[in-house]
Amino acid sequence: MKTAPVYFQMSPQMLAPGLTYDSLEKIVTAFENGLAEKISSLAFVAKYKANDEIPVKSPSYTSLGLRFDKPVCGGSHGDISPLQLCDAVVGKLREAKFPAPLFAVVNHNSAHHISYPLAQYGFETFGGSRKRVVINFDQHDDFTSKPKEGVIRCSTWGWFVTNGSKTHENPLAHAYVTIGQGKELPSAVQVHLSGRGKVELDALADSTDELNIEKLLSAILHQIDPHSDGSWADWAVYLSFDRDMMISSCTPYGDGHYTPDVAREAVKRCLAHLKKGSATLVGCDLMGLPTGASDDAPSNTPHRIKPGSGRVASDLFAQAVQDCLDLYKAVTDY
Repeated sequence: MKTAPVYFQMSPQMLAPGLTYDSLEKIVTAFENGLAEKISSLAFVAKYKANDEIPVKSPSYTSLGLRFDKPVCGGSHGDISPLQLCDAVVGKLREAKFPAPLFAVVNHNSAHHISYPLAQYGFETFGGSRKRVVINFDQHDDFTSKPKEGVIRCSTWGWFVTNGSKTHENPLAHAYVTIGQGKELPSAVQVHLSGRGKVELDALADSTDELNIEKLLSAILHQIDPHSDGSWADWAVYLSFDRDMMISSCTPYGDGHYTPDVAREAVKRCLAHLKKGSATLVGCDLMGLPTGASDDAPSNTPHRIKPGSGRVASDLFAQAVQDCLDLYKAVTDY
């Protein structure tokens, strides 16, 4: 299934010591050149109140026309009104009439709440009357029971998925699922249902497999759709992949528990399982290009960004590019 990629350049001040704009541009250029259609066909730049500078020279980048209350950088959460965020992002996507499934890359995972309007666009445009679920591969659940009133941020967007906001009369989706928080199942998984709260995955209680994705998805389906015969045909799915679930991800939030190969394979097997089960994939995104030193990588590993070095090891470039291209291929093969 052919799709057109979207790229979000989120942060003028995103770079940690050890990474330069030149080195980041090499990553962006590499995965742009590997895509079937140039990602600059629609690329966005976001700004915030304290800074009017756009750190991208290319005229192909389009301003989102919004301001974040807090910078999208380091450990900052990029606070913004959900109404303002959705109006800006969904409005631009509607103008461009992007085909299904939507595919997006967001360069900083402090802007993970961009997934919220991306999912809104996907569900409203391609989901029809199907039930809706958001699946988030992430080392954090991005869900809180008490988000700040009128503000969405990277750590709360999952709450808005199942509880709604002023942008929707009803919750965006029936279920929000996160995969990747713990070292083993079932601690690696959380399922939140609209109107029911968090549920437990009892079917995985005896599992110690790192990411037995097929068994995991079957257990998830049983929880979100108890009367299902095992088919996902009644469901529309939006999938997000935050690179911080991986070892040596080099995002500001430290590293997750899974090697890049395990994490990539889990996401690809997830999509393959959903396709086999006849789920409708409405969109997919990858969050967080390398921006800082990995906490868990030993100092002698080539994955580590050494503060003050001004460079990134070549295999770190390769990992980030491969993450983008593998996910893009899995989406286009859906």
